Parts: sequence; structure tokens; C-alpha cells
Amino acid sequence: MVLLRKFEDDFKATAREKRLNVREYTAEPGAKEADAKKMMDDEAEAARQEGLLTNWCSINFTECYGMLMHLKAVRVFVESVLRYGLTAATYGGGGTQPNFTAYVLQPKRGKKEALRKALHTLYGGGEKDEGMDEEEAVVPGAGIGEFFPYVSVALETAPISAQ
Repeated sequence: MVLLRKFEDDFKATAREKRLNVREYTAEPGAKEADAKKMMDDEAEAARQEGLLTNWCSINFTECYGMLMHLKAVRVFVESVLRYGLTAATYGGGGTQPNFTAYVLQPKRGKKEALRKALHTLYGGGEKDEGMDEEEAVVPGAGIGEFFPYVSVALETAPISAQ
């Protein structure tokens, strides 16, 4: 605000009554140019930092995603062994190896239920029992979440939306 000197004291007193702080301001020549230069320097530094962060994130995301895939593979193996045990397959050399196969399936949009039904038919011993709901089925050690007659571990590939 620009005030005449004779009203300055009255204005300060009224502002204090309304709990407002009054400060003196004197314009400095060249301050505007210095502020603009500082802003340009800060923007350049922010762009440099963003580039470094993007590079760091892309490198570490790849590492973390690879580790996540390994953990998912271990989980599939452990769950299948806990549910079904290890059956040995005999090979030509006379030795036995665990008979275990894992697949990654990505159904097309809207085909997830059809895929689950087909897998249930293949590995569940036929069509779904109409008399028993999946929620009603008591499966020892199944934990929480969905249970299928085959081992199923979900992997989210969609990016997390910013909220």
C-alpha cells in the first residue's frame, strides 16, 4: 500500500488492532532482474535434477521389477509344493527331477473369467460344482484371498494412477 506520511501512524495502529503486521518496503534497483535470473537458474537446476531422478528411477525400477518376478516365481513353486507335493519325472539318464511347470498367462480384456473357467475345467476335475460356492469351500492353509484348484499368483502390470 502507498500511504501519505500523515496517515501512516493511524494505519499502523488500525492494522495492529486487527492483528495485521505492517512492514516497510523499499524498492531496490536491479532486484527484479536478479529475481528473474535466480528463477531461470532454479528452473535449470530443477530440470537437471529431474533428469537425474528419471534416470535413477528407470535403472532401479528394472532391478526391483526383476526381483519382484523372482519372488513371484518362488511363491508359485513353494505354493505348488505345499499343495501338491513334488512328483518326480524319470529322465533318460536314470535320474529324477521334480516335475514342475509354471506359466505366465495374460488374458485379453474381458477374457479373465473365461480363462479361469477353462483352467478350472482342466485342473479342477471338471465343471464347477454348482452346489458349493468358492466362498463356502473350506481349504486348509489357503489363507486369505481367492483359492483356485491350481496355483495362481497375480501380478499387476498396470501403472498406479496418481491420486
